[in-house]
Amino acid sequence: MDKSIFEKIGLQLPEPENLNVTDAIPTGVLPLDIALGTGGFARGRFVGLGGLQSTGKSTLAVNLAKHNILAGGTSIIFDTEAVYERSRLLQLGVSEDIIDGDKLIVINNWGIDKKTKELSLLTIETICYWVVKLLKATKPEDKLLIVWDTISGTPVDKELDMNFDHEKLMGKHARELSYFFRQIPSLLLQANATMLGIVQPKIDPMSGATSYLGERVVKFHSSQIVMLRKYSQDDNRLVVNAEIVKNKVATAYKKVQLTYLIKAGKFDGISNLPEFVKGYGYSFGKTFVKAKKDFMTLFRQEKAEVEKWVMSKLERPIPYVLYPTDDISVTNDDDDEETDVSTPSLFKTEPVED
Repeated sequence: MDKSIFEKIGLQLPEPENLNVTDAIPTGVLPLDIALGTGGFARGRFVGLGGLQSTGKSTLAVNLAKHNILAGGTSIIFDTEAVYERSRLLQLGVSEDIIDGDKLIVINNWGIDKKTKELSLLTIETICYWVVKLLKATKPEDKLLIVWDTISGTPVDKELDMNFDHEKLMGKHARELSYFFRQIPSLLLQANATMLGIVQPKIDPMSGATSYLGERVVKFHSSQIVMLRKYSQDDNRLVVNAEIVKNKVATAYKKVQLTYLIKAGKFDGISNLPEFVKGYGYSFGKTFVKAKKDFMTLFRQEKAEVEKWVMSKLERPIPYVLYPTDDISVTNDDDDEETDVSTPSLFKTEPVED
């Protein structure tokens, strides 16, 4: 349509907003960052993370919050199930400086109610109200990340009233969430902020059936959605299938396997990424390492080259940053032998000869 038609009918076209995703927050788990196509969860968007309990959703959320702070941003976590304890954050690699600083804010209640003298719990209505106020006051340079963990475990206000007929609550959660999620896309875009909504199923003890409270609303309104599913488990590790089921800023329906190290309580940052494993060891420039215990040192030394390699794999030309303070864990079941050989390039696709 000719733009002059708007002038003829007396309408002035507004300047278009910048809809391009130019930045993302890395999860620090390289296979997932690459599969997302944007090097992590996109800024300026609402993203969803779902899966059964104990599949690593909160761990990924902590990684995201930590990396956002290292990128100069502020991370706010609405913790409806009181799982972000100090000891757990330390276990997951969050430094004491970050925990004790003013850039990581964990909220699990609203304080003591002056009338009832009881703890004021988080509800869908209160979280939605404060998130909208936060986004309206946020500027792009703030690099704000908001994590809601979990939407499934957050009650509506009336659920806290023991005298209320709880059967009348059917559909109220969805209506409250839908009303809220219709407001935030433009606010997130304007503030270049990211919101991560985490959902997990509620299991009916009688039938064993599972349902995601808020799942349909989150899936409808999200720009990116990752679903985590348990693949296999032993005493030391849990292998998780991560599937990108929706991705408005890159290609969706990609799957990748992630290894969760149970004893360490964190993801292996290079888990099941074949490009990093070269025959009998790892190759970095001219250095070939057989022992995984030496991998982390060389990984940090080659940081700039790894970042370039990751960016070459992304669908969107978005800068990717590996934070040298991040502890990318690696299982240590190889020999301790180390050998230097000459290799023509970083990340060879063929096995390296010893």
